[in-house]
Amino acid sequence: MKKMIILSVFILLFLISGCSDKEAQSIIVKSEEQPAHSEKKPAFVEMEQEGEKSEQEENLLEFTLPNEQIVINLNEVDILKNYLSIIPDRQREIESMSLTRVDIPDKDTIYLLQFSCREDACSYLLLNQQEQGGSFLAADLAKFKSASVSPDNKQLMLLFSRIESMDGVELTRDKLVMIQLEGMKQLYVAQEKNTPFENNYQWPILSAKWEDSDHLSITIPEIPNQGEKTLKDWHLSDKQTKKIQLTVFEK
Repeated sequence: MKKMIILSVFILLFLISGCSDKEAQSIIVKSEEQPAHSEKKPAFVEMEQEGEKSEQEENLLEFTLPNEQIVINLNEVDILKNYLSIIPDRQREIESMSLTRVDIPDKDTIYLLQFSCREDACSYLLLNQQEQGGSFLAADLAKFKSASVSPDNKQLMLLFSRIESMDGVELTRDKLVMIQLEGMKQLYVAQEKNTPFENNYQWPILSAKWEDSDHLSITIPEIPNQGEKTLKDWHLSDKQTKKIQLTVFEK
């Protein structure tokens, strides 16, 4: 509960601080040199910016991944900077973070940062090397399952899940998060003929794949509703499924 309160507070701080103007810098700087210690934990670094007029320290997060070193400029990621400013044990929180590469053909690599974990539920921040619009809060209180790039390499599909237990049966509910990579804008999905698709941790999404750059094919349970008892009965049955097609669009 304490972490949920902290998470709500730092999201509010992000919305407020996002209204202020500042000179844009790259969010991520990476070096493709082989790190000396491949198992090094994430580290927080404070550096004084050069120049007599600069009073702001440069706050950085350093991650060591296989074959590359990633540095995140916290001054350009308000939601993460504000969160770390109010968390009681900053060093422990940073060491629990993880960074996952998402390779996009013919484009700069982007990264998915996992942070603010409570048991198996975490928040996820998508980061790229753009100077503006280079971060996107993809999910919170969830678990990352998979990522897939559209055939034209312009859109990214992320799949997250939330897990709960009912009478000893583990129930999984999933959500698709669709991102337009140019500008890191959120996209949406609907069924054919503009029929809404319940896409907010309503039911398991057993598979999801691109049919083309504007359509997805997903597999979900063949059930009349998404209630807990209905999902439990489905888990205990022979698990009949159905496939539906989703159209990707922007509002």
